[in-house]
Amino acid sequence: MEDEDRDVRGLSHAMAPFFQEYDFAALDVERDATIIIDRTLEHGDPTDVRWLLGHYGADRIRRHVQERGARHLSPRAFAFWRLVLDIHLGKAHPWPDMACALWGRGSKR
Repeated sequence: MEDEDRDVRGLSHAMAPFFQEYDFAALDVERDATIIIDRTLEHGDPTDVRWLLGHYGADRIRRHVQERGARHLSPRAFAFWRLVLDIHLGKAHPWPDMACALWGRGSKR
């Protein structure tokens, strides 16, 4: 994608299919940052990702993936971005144990 294809917000018109359930023209890069970061990490090409990093910064993207990636990204995208952004999670996520406790089943671990 060429930079000339970007609107005043910086979003490429080719990114519109990432946001099919949203009014693409109404997306605000600050208010809707979570959606934009998620969808671009999941579906964007290298040019989109460069824009994302340039606009939001590597620290914000890294923090987003650490805090929300497990829930917002596919397992494959989450693993990829953890590797690329050098994110090491200290411990396994508690959801499997929480689910077992909730439904009265034994631990899965």
